[in-house]
Parts: sequence; structure tokens; C-alpha cells
Amino acid sequence: MARASALLAVQGERKAFDPTKFACLAACGLFQDLALADVAAFSQTVVKRQYRKGETVYEPEMGEVLFILRSGRVELYRLSPGGRKVVVARFGPGQFFGQMPLLGHRVHSADAEASEDTLVCILTRGDVERALLIQPRMALRAMDVLGRRLRQTQDRLFDVFSKGAVAQVAAMLLRLAERGEVALSHQQLADMLGLYRETVTVVMRRLQAEGLVKVERRHIRLLDVDGLSRAALGEVQVPLERRAAA
Repeated sequence: MARASALLAVQGERKAFDPTKFACLAACGLFQDLALADVAAFSQTVVKRQYRKGETVYEPEMGEVLFILRSGRVELYRLSPGGRKVVVARFGPGQFFGQMPLLGHRVHSADAEASEDTLVCILTRGDVERALLIQPRMALRAMDVLGRRLRQTQDRLFDVFSKGAVAQVAAMLLRLAERGEVALSHQQLADMLGLYRETVTVVMRRLQAEGLVKVERRHIRLLDVDGLSRAALGEVQVPLERRAAA
């Protein structure tokens, strides 16, 4: 609650032109229909915040706020009844998330945590309302993003209920790959899939033995995208040790 109060206390913050704030908004698809002059003017009304790895970025008590990432990564997660952390979404530079019903975005009871050092711009409901008055198409941009995220969530649910561990891991690697690499630890990948870290470790060991990936420190390099695609569809059988399949 103290963190939420601190955020609310700076909602009225106003400063001179800040190039970091401008770059933060300009890189976000929400603002692509605004003239650069409008983006520059609007950037002076938002709040900029830095979070260290592991710090909580958002809690439900903060109310209606929208976060735009300039740098770093943020994970949106919930805790299972057994206390396990399950990552439901992951955001990177240029993406946005938060509790903003005005744009159709809700995170409900989920918390958001910085998975690495992160810089964000924070918008209040009043900020969003002013931006919508300037450019109503922002609402359409937001709904388009929401639709794509909903489809991704549906794909993940399908994977969880219809695929084994190997197919789930392969599908997630393909979904997250950037320039042929995935910058995730085994624990982070397990949190996103709702699997045990040990299971993910065994799967990655077998995928590497089959020549589909190369596991490096906190990076997974995709060597055979076609092979991984077949594994994600269950067309390639990658045997696991008995204890991993149990």
C-alpha cells in the first residue's frame, strides 16, 4: 500500500522535456498515430520510474495505471494454490500493460515483477484520456494488441491441455524466439509453462542432444527451427528419462 501511495503522490509530476520519456512513448505502438510534436508535449505529463531486478512493478492496489516499457523485462504472474509462481505474460521494450479499463486492459489480481533492471513510463487514467482526445485511434491500437494477446493466451492454454512437456517447451521457444535466440533461464521457462524446472532441464538436454537447440548461459539458441516446429506439433518424438515423464 505504501508503494501505491508513493506512486499516486507523483501522478501530478510535471517536468521539462525529457528525451527518455519521449523515446519511451514514441517506441510504443499506442502512440504511432500521434504527431511527434504531440508525443513530445504529452511525454512531459507522464512519470518515469526505474525498477531493479526482482522489484514489484505493479500491485492491484495501485488502481488504474498503464506502464510502457522503455528497457528491461517485466513478468506478470500469479501464485497457484500451492504457492508456485506461474508467469501469465512477459513484456519487453515498447510494450505496455496495466490496469486501464478505458483501453480494455485489465490485469486483475496478478502482480508484475521486473525480471531484469527495467525503466518504465507510467500513465494515469487522466493521461490516457488526454491522449485519446488528441488521437482516438489509440483505443483501436489498444484493442488490436489485446486481441493478439488473447490469441496467444488461447494458444498457450491449448498447449497446456493437449501437449506433453517436449511439445510445450518447443512451442514456447518458437513463440519467444528473437533473432533465433531466447533469453530465458530454465526456471523462467518453467514458470511460464507451469512445469517443474527439473522437467524443463531434462527437455532442454534432449532437444540439444537432438541438435534442435544449443543451451548457453541464460540463452537458448535455436539451431533447427523446422525440427522444433515438428516437435511442437508432436510429429517428432524426443525421448525423455523416465523420471522427467512421471
